[in-house]
Amino acid sequence: MGPSQDRRASDLNVTRTKVRFLGRLLKELNKSEAGSFWDFLIPKKYDLVKTTVRELGLISPQMSIQVSNYVKKLCTIKIGMSIVNEDDISQKHAENFLRLYENSWSAEINAPIIKHQKLMQLNKTQETPLDTDIAKLVDFMDKEIVRLIEQAKIADNCSRLSKVLLTKLIIFNRPEAQA
Repeated sequence: MGPSQDRRASDLNVTRTKVRFLGRLLKELNKSEAGSFWDFLIPKKYDLVKTTVRELGLISPQMSIQVSNYVKKLCTIKIGMSIVNEDDISQKHAENFLRLYENSWSAEINAPIIKHQKLMQLNKTQETPLDTDIAKLVDFMDKEIVRLIEQAKIADNCSRLSKVLLTKLIIFNRPEAQA
């Protein structure tokens, strides 16, 4: 990360978030059996890791998506470290885990979470403004239009006038069901 004076606050927050998310994943994984991340990044433990990340998605969908990315990154780090240490078994385990990850992770973990988030967004109720509020807005805009037409010589007022007129047009054209 470099000297502290070179670090930006946002970089520290990103790092802090990564460590917190990965810590939560490791804590959940250790509930089934004790070990480090390296112990879980083997094909035999793939289903355990996948299930644990899916369960984290029930708590926080965004965390699950982020952790998914971190798992892949951890796997590539493990492969790199295995190459440097000339540990063929560990490298093969990590490569096979990564192969499993790339084959099914997105469809089984990320896609359902993203679909659920979009569905929740669509199902969110939107409150329409009250008729009295619309009437007050229209009255204000009528007065503002008159005032801006009188002062239309200034370029800023022309821009503001066009915005107010556009807003009034949008309100005028809104469906009756919303009225």
